Formats: sequence, C-alpha cells, structure tokens
Amino acid sequence: MERSRLVRTLLIALGVVGVLTIAAGIFVVSLLRQDMSKVELSFRLEPGKSYAFHCEEISQFTEETEGKEVDHAATLIVDHTFDVQEVDADGNAKIKATCDRVQVKQSGPDGEVDYDSSATSEVPAACKAQVELLAQDFSMTLSPKGRILAMEVPEPEATEDLSEEPAELAEMLAAELAEFREKMQADLMAEQKKMRAMVLQMRLEGLLAIYPEGAVGPGDSWQRRIGPAEIRDQGEPDSFSFKRHKRGLAIITLRAEAEQETHLPGKMGIRANVSVSAKGTFEVDKATGCVRSSEVRQKIGAMTEHQGLRTDVRADSVVRARLLPKE
Repeated sequence: MERSRLVRTLLIALGVVGVLTIAAGIFVVSLLRQDMSKVELSFRLEPGKSYAFHCEEISQFTEETEGKEVDHAATLIVDHTFDVQEVDADGNAKIKATCDRVQVKQSGPDGEVDYDSSATSEVPAACKAQVELLAQDFSMTLSPKGRILAMEVPEPEATEDLSEEPAELAEMLAAELAEFREKMQADLMAEQKKMRAMVLQMRLEGLLAIYPEGAVGPGDSWQRRIGPAEIRDQGEPDSFSFKRHKRGLAIITLRAEAEQETHLPGKMGIRANVSVSAKGTFEVDKATGCVRSSEVRQKIGAMTEHQGLRTDVRADSVVRARLLPKE
C-alpha cells in the first residue's frame, strides 16, 4: 500500500513538472517571437503632400470657493490641413496649416455654448478667445522629432483703443501722442502675437514632439521637454516608453507629473499651487512617423488664495489626436 501511494505521488509530481515545463516552453517561445528590434522614429513628411491633423479635447472641472461648488464641461475639436511646402536635407518640413473646422461646446453657470464654424461664422463671445487662438491658420517648420523650429501666426486684431485722450491734450501733443499710441499698439500686438505662437507651439509639441534621438525598441525609455527654448528647461520632463511593435506601428506610452507653487507677497498677497499628472498612449506609423491615434488623460488640481479667499479647481480631461496623410 505504501509503495503504491509513493508511485502515485511520483507520477503526479512528474505530471506537474511536465505541465510547468510545457508552460515555461510556451513562455520562452513567445518571448523569442516578440519583435524586440529597434527603429528610428521620425516624421518623414513628403513635400507637396497634405496631412490631416485632428485634435479633440474633452474636459470637466469643478471650481470651489467658500464651500460652494460650480461645475463646468467643455469639448473643443479642431481640424487643420497641413500642406508640406518643402522638406530640407535634414528632414525639417515647412508647413502651411489651414484651419478647416472648429467646434466648441461648453456648459456651466453662465449657460451653454454650441459653436460649429462649418455652420456659422459668428463666434460666441464666451469662446472667442479659444477660437482665435487654436482655430487660426499658421505656418511652421517641423523637425523630424516633432519639434517646432519656427512658427508664424497671423497679426492679432487691435483690442485696445488708445485714441481717446482729452481734446486739449491731444491738440498740445498731437504728434507725440500719435507716435506714443502707435508704439503702444504695436508693442501690445507684438506681445499678443508672441504669446499666441508660444501657446500654439506648446500645444502642438505636446502632441507631436514624442520621438527620441537614435533608434529605440521595446523596453526603451526617454524624456522630453516642450516649448520655446527660453522656457523649455522649466518644470519636470515628460517620460516616454516604447512598449511594443504592432503590425507596422510602434506603441508608445507617456507618463508625466508636475507641480508648481507661486507666492507673490506684499499687497497682492497671491498664493497659487498647480499639480498635473498625465498618462497617454500613442500609436505611430514606423514608416512615416504619422500618429495614427493618441490619447492622453490628465488630472489637474489648482489652488489660488488671495486676501484670505481660497479657490480650488479639480479638472479631468482627455485629449485625442491624429496626424494622417490626406487621400
């Protein structure tokens, strides 16, 4: 009886070992079959060709002041055509971007907004600033790694009327005032133009400047900072990882966290804190560098305190984008 039990135990053990051996073999084979090759990820845009850039952002946020909460929701969809005018020997592409359509939906305590540029040319005041900033035509030079090397945006419309001085003073200093007005207006418009270009550059680079220098493959990671050179080193870098190959595509993931605190002492007495975390996935064409699809989810927390009055904002957003050749 004892011998029989021993034999049965041995057979069971051998069976278990056999199953484990088979499972281990399958695992090893799957690893061997997985494509671990490295590839140079870059935009390879063709001169004379047009590309469709689509970006949509859906956000919800809550604003709390003195225990009272106010909810807001917004959806912004922008479509551009990128016409590649020329590509130099280094792969830098000169692009003329034309806005094809912009859609804005907003809801909150001030009411609702539903705007579609394909249906009307009249922009609601509640979203005019967004539309003027993000739905404009522009020109840029895009590097193979998604960096914007140069950007040109339209001249902004004059927003300040600096011509209403007292009549007596205008008569006394007509020439000086005229020159002063012109300079102030020119300085104001130049600053607005610079700010628009910077915001647009950071938005585009956040979606396109995703490629590292050199070849990468599954398991490789890299970091990036975005924006104009004068502010690029501020804040924490974003982190990317090459996850896997997938039928001609490279799957890339994004993780980012940042926090900044500002304190303006004195009469202003303003204190602010902003924290942002983001996770995303990009599916990119290894042959052309075009972004087949991307999705980035962000969580934002912000606090401002001024003269004892504190306001907290909690926001969640998802940004989806793609850049594909136009048929």
